[in-house]
Amino acid sequence: MTEGDRDRARGYMGRARRALEAAEHNLDGGFVDEAISRCYYAALYAAKALLATRGFDTNRHSAAIQLLGREFITSGLLPGQQGRVLGLLLQHRLNADYEVAPDFTPAAAREHLHEATEFVADARALLDDLLGSG
Repeated sequence: MTEGDRDRARGYMGRARRALEAAEHNLDGGFVDEAISRCYYAALYAAKALLATRGFDTNRHSAAIQLLGREFITSGLLPGQQGRVLGLLLQHRLNADYEVAPDFTPAAAREHLHEATEFVADARALLDDLLGSG
């Protein structure tokens, strides 16, 4: 892994943490749909942090999810449930961002925040191991 890969990985993980903070802030402010969207992006940025350690950088969400599955889920480096969580968060993000009247509740958004937080924590722990800063 190059130093550039390491820097990108750290940068994406920083974005993941900020997206979690934004999700919480949005949820606390009553912006449920926006919170759901930020939950997905937190998990996506954490996934992209891991992928950076393998030299991957893609702007396509489907490619990031596929690569995460191949490089980290199938190999057992991340729990299999995390691949499902990322896919579910993407589906809900699409509804939250593009439906005329999405019907997410604050309780559902809080659950997604919990799932995203766990995803980011699992990715952070693995990233620390991969970068040697664990």
